Amino acid sequence: MHKTRKLVCLLLCAAILLSLSATCFAANNYSSWFKTNYDEITRLGLMPDSFQNLDLTKDITRGEMCELAVYAFEKATGNDIDMSNETFTGFTDTSNEYIVKAHLYGIVNGYEDGSFRPNQLLTRQEFFKLIENFCTAAAFAPTASDGALSSFSDTGKLSSWAKEAAQICVSYGYVQGTKLGNGTYLNPKGNTSRQEAMTMFLRCYKTIQWFY
Repeated sequence: MHKTRKLVCLLLCAAILLSLSATCFAANNYSSWFKTNYDEITRLGLMPDSFQNLDLTKDITRGEMCELAVYAFEKATGNDIDMSNETFTGFTDTSNEYIVKAHLYGIVNGYEDGSFRPNQLLTRQEFFKLIENFCTAAAFAPTASDGALSSFSDTGKLSSWAKEAAQICVSYGYVQGTKLGNGTYLNPKGNTSRQEAMTMFLRCYKTIQWFY
């Protein structure tokens, strides 16, 4: 009887430990390759509170990207807009403070119809352009290296407005592409996961911080 109780006790302890382990993973739901970046982003204070319980492997929205951008921008430059003095209060479909700030900093723009579409997923080439805007807004003028895109197999899929931004992102190591088979791809029309976006922002932030 005593041995049976001991065995039951051990099984219960094991179940509790597994449960705690699963809870911890759920709270930090990201790929194993992102662990080092996650720790550094947290240490630098670049992790918005709203991202703490998100699945970071999922694709990022335009609204979420603005929050990441503003966190990194204000941390790197020391800027902080006094919103009480601003006349622009938002787009036709959102007045979210982070989106408004990102627009006022010159990092993002809305659409011709006056909307911003905060819940729309961000394409990778849109993100390239956003990073270029981020650098320009921080008074850091990046220049693209000649032939920066020559090693990628799908540069022809880049929209004309995103080509220079892609060259800049690759030149500074913000974007490294994805290796598939014998080629490396930018996948410009694909979406960007939250952890991929955070990794690229971390790289960009470190460049801007050094500049300042």
